[in-house]
Amino acid sequence: MAEHKGSSKRPQHQHKQSKKSRHDKRVRLKRRNTSRRKTAEAKVPLTGTMQIAVLALQAVMDRRIAFQLTIIVAGMLLADHRRTASAWLATHPVWGMIALPLRSMLYVHEVNVPKLAGKYDWEFHTKHQLRVELLTWFMKAIRVLGVEAKVWLAVGGAYATRPFLKPTLALGSVVVSRLRKDANLRDLPPQDSHGNRIYGKNKVSFAKRAGHRKGWSTITYHCRGVEVTRQYKTFLATSRLISGAIRVVIVRFEDGGWATYFCTDTSVEVCDVLETVAARWAIEEHFHDVNEVWGAGQQQVRNV
Repeated sequence: MAEHKGSSKRPQHQHKQSKKSRHDKRVRLKRRNTSRRKTAEAKVPLTGTMQIAVLALQAVMDRRIAFQLTIIVAGMLLADHRRTASAWLATHPVWGMIALPLRSMLYVHEVNVPKLAGKYDWEFHTKHQLRVELLTWFMKAIRVLGVEAKVWLAVGGAYATRPFLKPTLALGSVVVSRLRKDANLRDLPPQDSHGNRIYGKNKVSFAKRAGHRKGWSTITYHCRGVEVTRQYKTFLATSRLISGAIRVVIVRFEDGGWATYFCTDTSVEVCDVLETVAARWAIEEHFHDVNEVWGAGQQQVRNV
């Protein structure tokens, strides 16, 4: 018989079988609370434009849960704890922009889609396609209200791609995003091209422009609730991302580092671009709270 060799690895911890809890949730759930009242409407009703906006969103929701939207929104507006929102997509005088989620869609990896064919009529959609569907839903909802103002979309650098930007711009929105430092941009076409050329002949180098000492301007703008003063350079360039011109803004930080952003509307001010980029961090903070406080990343989804 061969002799068993001992392993150098530490043995795994053996979990002891825990005793049954004295507090059985099933027993508590079976007991009906006679003093509990079902919330059918908000204590403080919404009025004005807010009421119109919520009613428009309720019209596209399931009737069984649509009434809850008014209650939730009213609670968000009146609550004051860190787990809740205290403004409706507005700028708070202390914390700046506050993110309020309206709708989400389930992303399923392409490798898992064939497994769902037996139960669900599910088609694979990339994250870019899902974002376009969400934006389309939102644009239709506000157009019902007669809102004709442009919608600004603040996204991360992962969405600075042609499959996402082209349909987004077709919906009439303005996109502000971070731009890769090695992005393939060209200068503007010569004026004597008479519209026959879309792109310029010369390639734009961000490293050279950011490394040049001259040409920097100073700007003061609101960044996450405070005023900051930084140096910047801005110029127009052409990009295949949108088959046209974009406004590029290079920002230099206090430690000497720099970042590049762009806006699909070439007529906007630099201050608007930078404040929109800063406001986008409210979305990042929202997802951080959802994951850390509410534990949204801990659940397991086993079916759609």
